[in-house]
Amino acid sequence: MASAASIIFISAFLTPSFGDESKENKDEIYLTAWPFIAARVEIENNDYSHSLGERFTVRYVVQYSSSHVNLDLDTAFNSIVFAPFELEGRPTILHRKIGRLPNNEGADVWEYVFEVKLFIVNGLVDRVYYLPQTSVDYIALDNVASGLIEVKNDWPVNITRNVTDIDVAELRNVKGPVKDNTSSISDKFGYAGVLFVVALIFLSMLWIYGPKFSQKKKTSTQEMSLAEKLNRFKDEIWLRKDSAKNRMIALQNLTLEIARVFRNISTASFFELFATGELGELFNKAFSPSADEDVSYEDVDAALDKVFAKTLDIKEFTDTGSNIKKERR
Repeated sequence: MASAASIIFISAFLTPSFGDESKENKDEIYLTAWPFIAARVEIENNDYSHSLGERFTVRYVVQYSSSHVNLDLDTAFNSIVFAPFELEGRPTILHRKIGRLPNNEGADVWEYVFEVKLFIVNGLVDRVYYLPQTSVDYIALDNVASGLIEVKNDWPVNITRNVTDIDVAELRNVKGPVKDNTSSISDKFGYAGVLFVVALIFLSMLWIYGPKFSQKKKTSTQEMSLAEKLNRFKDEIWLRKDSAKNRMIALQNLTLEIARVFRNISTASFFELFATGELGELFNKAFSPSADEDVSYEDVDAALDKVFAKTLDIKEFTDTGSNIKKERR
């Protein structure tokens, strides 16, 4: 911890300060009249080719008129399954009014931006990966009718370099507008001081009470969230809010993460060691040229049953009931 504080302190000295070039960017309103809600997914620099380990920023943007629609944004974005992508840090959320609709006085335009930094470590260069997606439920206030809008990007991310050793993976930051880092430098000095104090206290307590301490293994929040996300596929109403193809892709991505966390199975070995036989065939249907017509909700249910069967010996899933077969409606 003391060494970490030293590194941060030195980094603060060596980091050059610069202005925020992105401040010159103006808000873009692409919302039109009815249904008074629009959504899109933006990837930094429109760059869909990335190496394994390379960080890139993805923005989920929803624009709407608060005078015409009422929507549930928190539920939509809290349910995103990011696997097989890894999430660096925490999402950044910006919710603000950006202007008014042209030729429609009084119709304020609001924008909700959910920004994340993603990367892939366990991936294959001969396969593309679709960006995580979600859908937003809304109610049109004019006629009190409910609706659903998908927040997705149909262009897949192409892995251009296969790296099996995480230590040699390319970990360069995303390209884009250079943002103001002045506050970041001052924060580093503050963090360094706090870490020095905490390190001193920790070492003192360890020296005094060290022999009395015993560590107990706990289930990580990531593992618990995987169980909860798998459990969501048993909800027939939630399942049918998106296409069968998209749900199958989401289930495969979630299963990839389950296999990695609980079985230590890499993406390269996924179809050999975990998604074998009929389960692998069901997952592959979602990537066929005619997947929109070929994949059914019954296929998703069948794949889900097989994933349940493969988690029967995992305590974290048994405790949450995630691997209990659902009743068919």
